[in-house]
Amino acid sequence: MSIKAYATVRLTGCNIRRFINLCTANHIKIWNLKYVSPKEYKACCSTEDIFLMKPHLKKTHTRLLVVKRQGYFAIRAFLYKIRIITAAITGVFCIHALICTRIWHIVPEGNRFTYDESVISFMESENVTIGSHKRADYSLLEKKLEEKYPDITWCSIYIEKNTMKIDISEGINYR
Repeated sequence: MSIKAYATVRLTGCNIRRFINLCTANHIKIWNLKYVSPKEYKACCSTEDIFLMKPHLKKTHTRLLVVKRQGYFAIRAFLYKIRIITAAITGVFCIHALICTRIWHIVPEGNRFTYDESVISFMESENVTIGSHKRADYSLLEKKLEEKYPDITWCSIYIEKNTMKIDISEGINYR
């Protein structure tokens, strides 16, 4: 099954009958021809034939106005109109995906002796900064943090939404 594209057109001018005769002689199909006034007709024709009519329109000084698009032509015209909306929605989804896969806050919790700035600078030295991608496993980073700061006895790093939380337990280390 093929969907044919056609349009309802309005023809205006002084030589419309000559135009119709030229189209018929050149095998350009026009159907549902309706008389509106001596200088105006309504008709249907395929979208491919509209482009073939152009030299005949110039020759007879007739104007053609597309009143209604139907079939595949209407679908194509509708998709052309909503292209900006589609691009905007796609852009919003891309930005959302970009935002959701990144870390936007680093929050150390439970530390008394170790400063927040020193923990955050350690994370930056390990290439975990604000705006970096989320990872699934931070166990190696936890071990490095415990080795770097002797006051930290236990450490847990986890992601909650877009925030990286670093739970620190400080105490006397008997290593």
